[in-house]
Amino acid sequence: MSPTPNLHLRFVEVDFWKPKSDMSFIDFVDRVLAVSSDSTIRKSDRVLNQLISIIFTCKTIVKLKLGSLVKFAMVPENAYLPSLKTLFFFRVRFSGCEFEALLSACPVLEELTLLGCPWYARQCLTISCTTLERLTLSCKGAIAYSLPWSFSFDTPRLAYLNYHGYIGDEYPIVNLHSLVEAKLSLEYRGSPNEGNPMNLIEGLRNVEVLDLSSLGTSKLLSSFAELIPLFGKLSRVSIATEFQHSCTSWKFLPLLLKKSPNLKTLVIKGPLHFYDEYGEEFEPIICECLSEYSFLSSCHVKILEIIDYGGTKGELGQMKKFLEKLPYLELVNVHASAKAKLTFGTDLQVLLRACNIQLNFFFF
Repeated sequence: MSPTPNLHLRFVEVDFWKPKSDMSFIDFVDRVLAVSSDSTIRKSDRVLNQLISIIFTCKTIVKLKLGSLVKFAMVPENAYLPSLKTLFFFRVRFSGCEFEALLSACPVLEELTLLGCPWYARQCLTISCTTLERLTLSCKGAIAYSLPWSFSFDTPRLAYLNYHGYIGDEYPIVNLHSLVEAKLSLEYRGSPNEGNPMNLIEGLRNVEVLDLSSLGTSKLLSSFAELIPLFGKLSRVSIATEFQHSCTSWKFLPLLLKKSPNLKTLVIKGPLHFYDEYGEEFEPIICECLSEYSFLSSCHVKILEIIDYGGTKGELGQMKKFLEKLPYLELVNVHASAKAKLTFGTDLQVLLRACNIQLNFFFF
């Protein structure tokens, strides 16, 4: 059996979407596609827009990548990609309903990635696909005013969601019943009064792994604290902190743990204690916003993972409180600098041995 060919079409973009080469390149590609009509084309990477009508009617493409600065004016009426499982857009421009039309032409699509794609003259982006299992949506590469004002997710089989960017004014449809893992890095497009992510947050109630990978996400969720659902299946959560003085993450942490009765792994991505702009620690050593840490006593966390541990006096004091208050803690994984090992590494090991807790150090 002959090997499956891959088709890679790359070009240098000059004056937006016009290729540097002349039409002879297009003719060449036409001949390649014609010769390959009886074989399976597995991958088409960054295809030219003049080729869109040909690509979107190919019955054998399994993986398709488009970008950058390809502009969609239309999707052919006969567009049909019955074998396409992976679709990747990077800075592809949409001006109308082309995106939804393209999705409807992909009956077996499993993975979709949208990076920095502007939707001009669009009010709502609807991602509707009953077969989709993985979705990465990043709006940060596009200008805020060029993004849709509302988002809908009609994806009943989606298991993984990576959502990075500005929140919409509303989320009319959120069908995420099968979601297992979500990574969120969200912030307001303008003022805090703009945007209502509650339908989106409600749609996360079945998630098992949750990564709140930005301080903006914690701040956003804190503003809707009373409406946050019970995360009954959540077993692992990651929350970001920062070096400079901010209680945003720490204020949200007690609420998040209270809403996660079956949480087993807590990951803190950042320092355990604050610093000012001069690198000095804030007093008092223990963060006041955690209210004596009483919320930890009812938490079932067994694994605590600290990313970017600096080994300062404040962090050691913060760590001590976590060790004392988490009744089911069995393992602590610490990612730290070599300096932290030399300064407070020994003190931390003594503390953990006294609490009968296993410690793993990872140095960078």
